[in-house]
Amino acid sequence: MNAIIFSISSDIGYSIAIDWLKKGYKVIGTYRNKTKNVQNLKNLGVKLYKCKIDNYTSVENVSKKIGKLVKWDILMPCAATQNPVGLFKDNNFKEWKNSINLNLIAQAQIMHCMLDYRNKNSTVINWAGGGVNNAVDRYSAYTTSKIALVKLTELLDSEIKDVKFIILGPGWVKTKIHNETLRSRKKSGKNFHKTKMMLKSNKCNDIQNVINCVNILIKKSKNKVGGRNISVVFDKWKSNNLYKKLSNDKNVYKLRRYKNNI
Repeated sequence: MNAIIFSISSDIGYSIAIDWLKKGYKVIGTYRNKTKNVQNLKNLGVKLYKCKIDNYTSVENVSKKIGKLVKWDILMPCAATQNPVGLFKDNNFKEWKNSINLNLIAQAQIMHCMLDYRNKNSTVINWAGGGVNNAVDRYSAYTTSKIALVKLTELLDSEIKDVKFIILGPGWVKTKIHNETLRSRKKSGKNFHKTKMMLKSNKCNDIQNVINCVNILIKKSKNKVGGRNISVVFDKWKSNNLYKKLSNDKNVYKLRRYKNNI
């Protein structure tokens, strides 16, 4: 299996990469800054490319380089930011727009650029966030982007028949993205204390659960999981009974209006 991870230096991307390397996958990744994770992957022989994911030309050039090297079976964009944290009316709109660009537009460009370099029956894994089922105050750019990415995942899964597109909500995982909230104490409101409490507790989702879920979904058919927004925390992704239900209902775990019969 050939796996491409954009922003492999992210905590989730890195952890999944290590697991896939142990399974014998060929893993290629991109990074923005040299970190301990990046150095560890280099030591393991992973081919890495520096890429500014919010820069159109950088993504385009790196995609071409990777495409010349290998045809992929798994593509996983992992870049994300919660910034700007704070109420919409108080946000710097340039920062708000840049967040949409990184969290949504750049993800779409990665998929668009890489599609020509795929093997048939390949898998794309996107990442959802909070706010799909309720209103999460003070993260409007991040949440709006993630909701749009949920729908884009469904659209692409419908359009492109030989690729399985899925999107996962990992839940609360102890990763460095939460530092953006902790650095915005005044702007994040109650979220500052909630984040601090969650990270100190044992309530966060173990990253191994995220890895296990990803590995199971990769093996499932497009009919069962394609276009779906799967919650690692709340959905029974270990149960074969779930996949029987999904194969019989194309609307489950997708963005839909509720109670249209009122």
